[in-house]
Amino acid sequence: MELRRDPRFQTEEEVRVTLLDRPEDSLAGKVRDLSARGMGLVLREKLPAGTLIRVEWSDTLLLGEVIYCQRQGEEFIAGIEVDEFVNKDRLAEIQRSAK
Repeated sequence: MELRRDPRFQTEEEVRVTLLDRPEDSLAGKVRDLSARGMGLVLREKLPAGTLIRVEWSDTLLLGEVIYCQRQGEEFIAGIEVDEFVNKDRLAEIQRSAK
């Protein structure tokens, strides 16, 4: 029985993941699935639950929190609770108008 409130869409988008408490640390990842409130990420290293992250790809920037991160073979599958989706073009507009 599916308990999710929002539909999840399967994808394989390449992303850049940045740890918000250590912005100098970023790693490559892949989006496995995505919904309005959450996403599944495939990573090469484990991130602790509670880690706040920024995920960037194409024209999207997402802020979220790692809920779990479990080893699956050579990779780690992380469940992310999404806090905010931002279109990068819209963000650039807001930043320009604030100056």
